[in-house]
Amino acid sequence: MHDAIESERLILRRWTLQDAPTVNHIYADSETMRLFANGQTFTPEELAASFVNVIKEYSETNLGNYAVVERSTGDIIGHCGIHISREPGIDVEADWLISRDRWNRGYATEAAGAVLSSAFALHGLHRIGGVAHRDNAASIAVMRKLYMTPFAELLRFEMPSVLYSVSADTFEKSAKGRTTWE
Repeated sequence: MHDAIESERLILRRWTLQDAPTVNHIYADSETMRLFANGQTFTPEELAASFVNVIKEYSETNLGNYAVVERSTGDIIGHCGIHISREPGIDVEADWLISRDRWNRGYATEAAGAVLSSAFALHGLHRIGGVAHRDNAASIAVMRKLYMTPFAELLRFEMPSVLYSVSADTFEKSAKGRTTWE
């Protein structure tokens, strides 16, 4: 895992414990969190505890979430990263969450495209997946823009979900020469 990845409008960098208080508003927003994981918001204490686990994942697996920083403002606007998958046939799963006040700007796709490109190159992965609640049309659209195709249906956090995936070959051929992800 790189310490940072840069794209046209974003800087993706490793989280620090000091970041937790600055982003509590994102993870405490019920609309932002509605279709993410189990749909629950985080208290400041829960978010701080989760950051300890995120940082621990860096050293244990060389994977994890990046803080997504908007270049033009320096604001952290969400997260994006990869994690070991629980699903057979998938090496890792990508996930992303962007603050509601930054929706519909292509940031999730741009961040995830940069993370997938880096992950395939750095880790020699064969297939990356992404999971979304069946009702999360925005995340499903992001997966399709990343050349992912339906792989399986499953229950995730006790909610009907879909698993999409993309192979390294498909991603590399399709994304070759691409400079933006909108």
